[in-house]
Order: sequence, then C-alpha cells, then structure tokens
Amino acid sequence: MKRLSILLLILFCLGSGSVAEDFRLAFTVDLMVGHHAWFDSPFLVHEPEQVVKTLKDLTGFNTLYVFYGGQVAPEKAIEIFDKWFSAGEKFAVEIIPVLSLINNYLAREKPELIYPNSGPVPKVDLRLDEVKKVYAQIVREIDSRYAPNYFGIFEFNEFSAASMTEQYPRIKTTEALEWIEVLGSSTKAKKAVTFMQPWAVSLRWVKEFNLASLDTYGFIRDETWDELASYTKKAVNVFKEVDGDLIILDDYGGELPAIRQRKAAEILRQSGATGFNMDFIIISHVLWYKRNEDFWTDLLSDGSYDGVFRESFNEVCQIYRESGEK
Repeated sequence: MKRLSILLLILFCLGSGSVAEDFRLAFTVDLMVGHHAWFDSPFLVHEPEQVVKTLKDLTGFNTLYVFYGGQVAPEKAIEIFDKWFSAGEKFAVEIIPVLSLINNYLAREKPELIYPNSGPVPKVDLRLDEVKKVYAQIVREIDSRYAPNYFGIFEFNEFSAASMTEQYPRIKTTEALEWIEVLGSSTKAKKAVTFMQPWAVSLRWVKEFNLASLDTYGFIRDETWDELASYTKKAVNVFKEVDGDLIILDDYGGELPAIRQRKAAEILRQSGATGFNMDFIIISHVLWYKRNEDFWTDLLSDGSYDGVFRESFNEVCQIYRESGEK
C-alpha cells in the first residue's frame, strides 16, 4: 500500500523555527490525524497539541512531518497548520508540513485542475498555472507565518497509487524541476524530499534537495540488510541529511517483528543516516482497515499504544529514547 502509494506527487515540507537536534527523530502524520492514506478526512480528528505532547512524553522525538493532501480548503489548512506549529514550539519539536499533489478538496471544487488520468486518487495537474498559483500561495503563507527551516517534495517518479488501475500521470523531469522552482522560490527554507525510493536516488531532480526521508519498507519486510545499507550509503552521498523509516507493519496487516526495527536502526546509523522516521499515516490506515483498530484513539487515550503491533511500536519508541540520550 505505502509502496503502491508512492504517488507522482510533490510534497512541500516546512520546518518550524524550532530546529531539531543533530540526530533527527521523526514521525509522519496526516494534517487531520485521520485514518486514510489518501487524506480524505475533512475534519480534525484529534488535537495537534495532544498528539505532539503524547509522542514527546513517550519517545522524546524532535521532528514531525505533517501532510496536507487537500483534505480541506487551503485557507482552512493554514489554520490547522497553526495548531501544529504552536504545539511544536511548545514541546520543542520541529514541524515539517508537507504539501501533497493529492487534493480531495480541489477534486470536488475544481475538478478541471486534476489530472484526467489520475486514477482512484485525485492529484492536481502541476503543469497548470492555476495549480502552481494555489500551491505557491500556500507555501508563501506558511513561510511568512512560521519561517520554515525545511520544505520539500514527495518523490517524483513514474510510480503512483493510480498504477493499480494502470492509470497515472507521467511527470517529466522538466515539469518536476519547474514545479520545484515555482514552489521553492516562494520560501527561504531548505528543500527536503520524503518517501525517497531506492531506485530514484540517481534521478536528476533529487539533487535539488538537502534532506531526504527514505522509504525502507521493502528492505525491512524482506530482511535484505546489505541492500538497505547500500541504499542508505548512496543517499548519504547525495543529501546532507538522511532519515530512514522504521516501519512496523506490512501493507496487509501483518506485523514486522521488533527485532527488524532494531536491526534497521543499527544499519541506518552505521551507513551514515542522520535520523529515523516512522510513518503513522500508513500505520493508522492499515490498523483501521485491516485490523479494525483505532490507532490514534488507543495511543492518545492513555499515552500508550496497546494494540496488535505494540511490540514493534514499543521497540521503535525505545530506540528513539536511546537515541535521544546519546
């Protein structure tokens, strides 16, 4: 799912004024703290301050990627980002908002701005001037309000969720570079790329970025540790900062044993990574749709997650606490 969801989208990540410590301990969340990987919750499910405080108390983390996928109108999204930045400042966590090409709001309100062959997940057509204008304005607004440390891009490649229906917009390198330039010129922040795929490290446009957050799912699932090390080392040679996902489950509702997150963390560090990440978007999605569990309500009700993947989840929390002590 997560791998099938590596959409042809660009994401913009904006860091708060609170800069993370040297080793990045990150989580990834939906702006609305929802349950769906395609960002279809039009209302805020849980309060950002409660999310940040709970995770801070549990793990001591220092960075949070927050994804906007067109859940609500841009102006409403800015209001909700304000809640995240306020929470980040209060608990010393760098907030990295992420703008995705997925946009359910525009699909409803202005369907002419969506790629005609977008497939089941609506993605804006980045070639259109109006789309560029809308997204550049979001970046400018966040930049002026929060002085971001980072903004970035979701990996720009030829693979997307729409490929499940054999439909997807094919984004050219020149189009990707133009999009990066349009949005990059709207902020003073450094650039980051999220959910970086192994085979895309050598693509021309990735050299535009300082920070990369690596998708490591296949390596942890298959326990191909030499390949994870090779991938990480290649990324370290391209980007100034690299964090890797310590994923705890597969796309079908199966747990990846805790020993694998421990092994992955060891390899990432040895290979030069400057941080870890864990994607709560896919975790909450899989638990909701495959296991009938409400991850966020479980976690936030008492400050601990007690569900079916608790062993692997707790292992990552322990890894974060140990890393924060070093």
